[in-house]
Amino acid sequence: VSSCGGPKYTNATVTGTLFIDGEPAPQGIYVTFSPEQPNSSSSSGITQEDGSFELNYNAIRKGATAGVNVVSLRIEPQFSEDGRPFWPDHLKQIASKFPRDAGESSMVKKDVQVGPNVIDIEISLQK
Repeated sequence: VSSCGGPKYTNATVTGTLFIDGEPAPQGIYVTFSPEQPNSSSSSGITQEDGSFELNYNAIRKGATAGVNVVSLRIEPQFSEDGRPFWPDHLKQIASKFPRDAGESSMVKKDVQVGPNVIDIEISLQK
């Protein structure tokens, strides 16, 4: 039985570590894999204290789409009780150097295979 419409998933999982200038990234950076193939679902994760991440399609389904994926990275501000955005202390220095679309502007691409994948990502913010 096949379904039409909804998201398409593959039997691939992705874990890895994000490195910034050779060091594991701090907690709180969003990592998104967007497949180049049409009609496929993107996956995302968020770095942990050691820079590691795991990709998920959504809150209940782990995984990523097999094939070539464009990697994008972003840092999102948090909001104070009065609604003002701010960067947490551990992200302030990186946020000031972070391009708006670090992955897409540098066209970082990673090939995801069916099955478990360990994919590390390295970026440089030094000028």
